[in-house]
Amino acid sequence: MNRFRQRRWLVTLTVIITIACAATGIAVASQSTDPTMEQTCAALYGQGSDVYKECMEFNGLVPPDAGGTPTAAAARAGNHPVIYWCSNKSTGSTPPARSCKTPSVCTWQADSKYHCVNSNGVEVAPSATMCASNPDYACYTGVSPTNTGSAQNLVATLGPAAPETALAAPTALVASPTPTPASISPSSQPTTTPTPSPSPTPTPTPAVPADDPVGQAITQARDAYGLRIWLETDLVPKWQAGPDQLQAAAARIATYASQPNVVGVQIAYDLGLRNPTNGDDIQRFVSETSAALRQVLPPGRQIAVNVDIPELGCGTNQTCVEDMRRRYPALTLAQVERAVLNGAVDAVNVTSGLWSADYAKWGINAAAAERNLWLRLKLRTWEVRVPGLYVGARQLALAHAGARSPLSKAAAEDAVRTRVDLPLQRGIHHVVLWTWRQTWNGDAWRLADQDVTRNQVWDALRVRKGLKRVGIVYNPREPERGLSDDLKAIADVATEIYLFLP
Repeated sequence: MNRFRQRRWLVTLTVIITIACAATGIAVASQSTDPTMEQTCAALYGQGSDVYKECMEFNGLVPPDAGGTPTAAAARAGNHPVIYWCSNKSTGSTPPARSCKTPSVCTWQADSKYHCVNSNGVEVAPSATMCASNPDYACYTGVSPTNTGSAQNLVATLGPAAPETALAAPTALVASPTPTPASISPSSQPTTTPTPSPSPTPTPTPAVPADDPVGQAITQARDAYGLRIWLETDLVPKWQAGPDQLQAAAARIATYASQPNVVGVQIAYDLGLRNPTNGDDIQRFVSETSAALRQVLPPGRQIAVNVDIPELGCGTNQTCVEDMRRRYPALTLAQVERAVLNGAVDAVNVTSGLWSADYAKWGINAAAAERNLWLRLKLRTWEVRVPGLYVGARQLALAHAGARSPLSKAAAEDAVRTRVDLPLQRGIHHVVLWTWRQTWNGDAWRLADQDVTRNQVWDALRVRKGLKRVGIVYNPREPERGLSDDLKAIADVATEIYLFLP
C-alpha cells in the first residue's frame, strides 16, 4: 500500500486545487479533460500505474480500452508542469521542505494560465514580481476561500455524466440485507489519539461481570488470540431519549472500553438509513454522542461511525447520482461529510453491498459499483482533510444465508478480490466483514459454514491473513459453536474483532 501514501504533500495540494476550483468557479473547464484531474490521478496513484490509468478512464480523460494514453488536452498539461513555491521563491518541480511556512503550488489551467493556491486552499499570486513580469500566471487582487467545509460532489469537477462501463459481475456479488449490527474498519496501525477528558489521577479498570458474554469475549480475544477489539453499538435510541439516557449508556460502555486491547467504540450503524434521517439531527447526534463518550472513555480510545453513501457507486452516471440523492436524502455525500468530517470521530466505515438492485437499473453491475465507490471515495481524500482519520470498508456481500455457501472456488476468489482486495488497493485502511453468525429476517447469515466449517470464501480470506487488515463482526450472544471455538476460527482470518454490545 506504499504507493497510495507516496507524495502526500502533493496529494494534499492537488486535491485542494480541485476543491477550490469547484467552489470558486475559477479556471475549471466544463470538460472532464481538465488537466487538474489528470494531475490528481497522477498524484494519488503514480503516473503510468494500472490504477492511474483506471482513474484517467473513470474521469473521462481517456476513452476505455485506450491503453491509458492521455487525451490531447491532458497531454498538453505535461508541457506545463506543476510549480511549487516557498514564500516568494520558486522551488520548481520539487515540493518545498516541511520547514517552509508559506508553501503554495501552481498548476496550468484551462484558461492557459498558472493558478496558485496556498496550503489552506486559498488562491494566491506567487509574488508581485512574477505577476508583473510573467503573463503565464493568473494574479488576484483578493483571495477566494476554498470549499473545505462543505461537501460538494466531485461530479461538478469531473465533468458531464458518461455511460458507465459495464464490468463482468462475479456471480458471488449479490445484494445483501441491511444487517444489525454493523461494523467499522479503521486501520490496525495507531491513529491520532482523540482528546480525552482530563483525568487527575489514574483509576482502576472497572470490572465487567464474570458471566457477561461481551466481557468473556474481550478476555479471550485478547489473552488467547491477541485480537484488537472494537465495541459496536447503536446509541441513536439513547440519544433520542435525552441527555440522561445518553450519559448512562456512555458510562456503561466505558466499563467495557476500559479493558485492555479495546481500541474504541462504534456509535451507530448505517447512520441515516433509519432514524434520524434529517441532516441536522444526524450532525447533532454525532457531535453530542462523541462529546458524551469523550468525557468517560479512557485516554486513547477511539470513536467510529458507520455510514452509507449510495451515490458514490454511480460513478460518473449523473442521472444515477441524482436519483440516489432524491431517494436517500440523508445519505448524500454532502450530508455524510457534514456529519463525519468535523473532528467528532476518529474512524469512518463506509458500507458496501446494499444498493446493487438500485444500480442495476442504470446499467451498473455490482462489480462496477464497487469500483466506483472506492475510487470516488479516495478522490475525496478524507484522511487529508481530517488528519488522522481512518477510512474503512464494511462489507456485507461475502456472508451467505443458510448452512452452506453455494460459491465455487473461482466465484469465491472473485468475490473476495472485489470486496477485500479492491478497497485496500484504493487506499482504504481496513475491511470489516459482516458477519460471523447472525440471524436476520429469519435466516442465519454466516461467513464460514455451519458448525465452524471452512468454505471457499473462508479459504480465500485465510490466504489474506498476512495483510492484517481484515476484521470480523461477532455477537457473543449468538455463537456458532461456542465462544472459544468461534474466536479461534475468527483469529484464523482476522486481526480485529468487532463485538456487538446491546
